[in-house]
Amino acid sequence: MTSVSVVPIVDTSYSMTSEGYVAQTVIDTKAFLRLLKPGDKLAVVAYDTTARNVYTSNGSLATVDLALTVTANAAGEVDKLSFTGGSTAIGLGLQQTRTFLDSASLPKACVLLTDGFQNEGPPPLDVLPSYPVMACAMGPHSDQDLLKLIAQRTGGEFFYAPRAADMMKVYNKIRSNTASAALLANQLVDIPKNDYRLIPATVSQRPGGAQISAVWSNAEVTYTRGSPSGNQLSVTLVDPSGSTSPLNPTIIGNGFVIYNVDNPAPGEWQVQLEFAGAGQAINCTGGALQYPSSTHNAIAELQLNVDIARTHNVGRPLELKLNLNEGGEPLTNVRAHASVIRPTISLANALIKYHDQLGSVRANPAHISRGVPESQAKLAALRQQLLPEQDILAHQQSVVHFQQGEKQLISQLDTPVSGSYTIQVEITGESPVTGPFSRSELVSVLVTDKSA
Repeated sequence: MTSVSVVPIVDTSYSMTSEGYVAQTVIDTKAFLRLLKPGDKLAVVAYDTTARNVYTSNGSLATVDLALTVTANAAGEVDKLSFTGGSTAIGLGLQQTRTFLDSASLPKACVLLTDGFQNEGPPPLDVLPSYPVMACAMGPHSDQDLLKLIAQRTGGEFFYAPRAADMMKVYNKIRSNTASAALLANQLVDIPKNDYRLIPATVSQRPGGAQISAVWSNAEVTYTRGSPSGNQLSVTLVDPSGSTSPLNPTIIGNGFVIYNVDNPAPGEWQVQLEFAGAGQAINCTGGALQYPSSTHNAIAELQLNVDIARTHNVGRPLELKLNLNEGGEPLTNVRAHASVIRPTISLANALIKYHDQLGSVRANPAHISRGVPESQAKLAALRQQLLPEQDILAHQQSVVHFQQGEKQLISQLDTPVSGSYTIQVEITGESPVTGPFSRSELVSVLVTDKSA
């Protein structure tokens, strides 16, 4: 398995606190780091008014050891982050990351997170690296146009996370890309108290290892393997025979567990989640990846490619094509659908609709500090005033199904509103080479009223 060098770049401006992103960002970034395997290299950078090394302190990438103490130490430093910065220096964050990655061998990438706009330091487009930046815009008041350009110009990918809870799906997708692993499942579920959910993932017959994770939204909710009580979440695996697996997590953290499974039995596994809880429902993301063995890379033969424009003009149908390839071998019983999350109203139309109310609203200084234009900052303040009874910038979710084309699975999405659309594709089927399979893909499309 090829090792990768990766650096998360975390926005620690105060707006991350005021918008409620901090707890989930910390949990998800720690879980992402703990997904790294021995031989991978890592560092962590944070930025707000300035940029700084979070891990390592000596300015060099750390190589993940067999005992995984390096990922544990990096996660521990993320736990200590303070989200109090007065501005958003995205360019400085990229520059600081380049001190780690510019001289590193390929493959390498960095993961840029922000909920705001660049308003301090060098322009990000002037300091871009020559390797991929996976750029994630968090929430409706992030500079999605800029992040899209950063990803596009570096050969990376743009992602949009409408809510903090969506971030782990982005991290799972990035991990599968950087590690050349098959993403078998990547599902976010809401679990009411005293209820349960099952998340399926089909492991290929090809040799290799699997990595299965559960990441939830409250670090105070603790893991148990048995029947949950109090404020506990039970996480167990159900193997292809339908029996509860005796496997225990390799890694247990505050808000997540990770199973590293060598040569798992082929077939459908399930992540079984049961929440006792002492209050509201909990969000939990179940992820599953399958890595090729060190001596056999044929797992990569089954390729799922999502063919879609990553920038699109509003109002036009958006064509979505799925290409499945396994060396020309015929695939059967293929089924696919996509879950689409899109805004219900564009920012421009929201400013018009709530114009009268915005006249009496004071912008939150935290929004101004992250570079959000004053009109949008007032809109954000009004939104906070009206939550949770009303979300004036709500997103809606819909499902589209695919038709079988000559060589592709094809669907079309309506794009009535400008903004970022997040599209998650789920596909299952059977292969004469690898047997039953499942794949998950995640893409974000910036729908704009400008020329694409």
